[in-house]
This record gives sequence, C-alpha cells and structure tokens, in this order.
Amino acid sequence: MQSLPIMKVLVIGGSSVAGQSTIQAIRQFDPKALILSTTSRDEVVSGADETVTHIDAMDVNMAENLRAKIVHHGAMDFMFYMPAYGKVGFPVMQSTREDAEVGMDFSYRPIIRVLDTIEIGTAVGFTGFYWLPSLVMTYGALAFAKIAMEELAVKMPDKFKVIRAGMFMSKSIRGISILLQRVMQKDLVDHPDFHAYKKNWKASGQKFMDFFADYAYDKERAEFGTKFSTPFRPTDPADLMPSVGRVLAGEKGPFFNSIGDWHWVEEQMPQLPPLFGEMKKQLYPEGLE
Repeated sequence: MQSLPIMKVLVIGGSSVAGQSTIQAIRQFDPKALILSTTSRDEVVSGADETVTHIDAMDVNMAENLRAKIVHHGAMDFMFYMPAYGKVGFPVMQSTREDAEVGMDFSYRPIIRVLDTIEIGTAVGFTGFYWLPSLVMTYGALAFAKIAMEELAVKMPDKFKVIRAGMFMSKSIRGISILLQRVMQKDLVDHPDFHAYKKNWKASGQKFMDFFADYAYDKERAEFGTKFSTPFRPTDPADLMPSVGRVLAGEKGPFFNSIGDWHWVEEQMPQLPPLFGEMKKQLYPEGLE
C-alpha cells in the first residue's frame, strides 16, 4: 500500500511567540509533518525538524537565499509568515509614507518575494484587529502592512490566508505600550482622539500597561461580544492554534479570527473606518504594493 506524502510546512520566524504556537498546532494536526523554520539568528528553532539560520526579512535577497537552502525539499504545502515590525506606538493618523514603508518592507513585501520564488501551496500571514479604537491609537504605521496583507487575501483567497488574533501579551506588545507612554508624556501627538485617550488613562488611576491592556480588551469585548455566548477572556498565544488547524484542514476562509475562546471565519475584510481610506489615499495613492 502506497503511503501518503508527508505534509511540508515552512514557518518563517518560528522562534516568535506566535511562531511557537503555530509549530505546536502543525504538530498537533499532523505529527508526521516536516516543519522547516527560519530564524535571523544562529540558533535552533524549538519544535522544527530543520532550522534555516540567518534568514533576515529585511534582506531583499531573503527569498532567493531561503530557496537555495530548502530547494532539496521540493515544494512546500504551507508557509506561515510570522515577522512583524514597523513604526508603532503612536496613532495611525500620525503615520508618514516613510514610516509605513518600514512595515511594508519587513512585514508584507517579503511574503510576495517568497511566493514569487518558492513553490508554496498555501501561504498564511498574521494580522490583528487594527481598526478597533484601541489599536488605532497605538498601531502606528504598521497598520498599512496589515491592510496590504488582508487585501492580498481578498485578491488571492485560494493562495493566501490571514489569521487575525486578539491582543496577547508579548515583548512586542510591552514595547508598544512603553513607546506610547513616552509619546504621551512628551505630548508628541496633537490630536483630539489621542488627548481623550491620555485623559482616560489619567482618570483611571492605573499603571499605563494595565490601562493599555484593559482598554484593548474592552474594545474587543464591545466589538465582538454579541456574536458569542461564551464570556470574553484575553487572548493567549495558544488561541491561535485552532485557526492554524483550520487552515491546514483546507477551510476556505480566507480570514480566520481568534480572540480568547471566540473563533470565527470571514470571507471579506471589515468595513474600515473612513480614516483608513483617507490615509491610504494620502500615503499610497498608487495602492499598497
């Protein structure tokens, strides 16, 4: 009897918090899967069968370098792209084209280069609920890379999927909160919504990290709570695993959403607040590419 082919999965940036949850979900879905993971450093990625070191998303030759190191494995069934870096810690409406380009170059364009260079069945990127008021105040110019990713999923739903996750605690989230607090303390942003955000923090009597998290959780609960009978709880990295499993199982999507115990699938992007359309037209009149 002929054995079934082994599922081959490429995880770019597998040592990240989300990357480790993704690898765990792949292993849970198919214990025999071949998992290749990249890292920009010289270290072994936990859970991966093979680690490809010194792969830097900012290197324009990244895709070619990666292909040369894994070509002997043949085509990949899935690719999960984890790297997320950009100018954050300030309101989206304060973004400049220069700021947005940082996120596009690190968090979006490498996906396109990999898809153009390596044979991949289904590719997956990770975003968040960047249109909620809590993230509008904090996500900065990285929002545009996330929008570009979601527009790609709409354009190529059979080839590219998106996993959206609620906010979970990580080094990057703590870093964003520190940057945002500095911006507020130095009054670097003059915008009425931002002034209201700062006023609410002062009135709360909370440490800023606690206010930052509670405000984000409150907005997630308010936006999506009526969809579910189970109570809200903050997202944990392990909550990404069901969405990864659904992608691996071949569900259409292309948007797989996870907030705590809440999991749902959507076919389209949400109706974004007018701010995003105005900023896109201002910063990227030619479109996000």
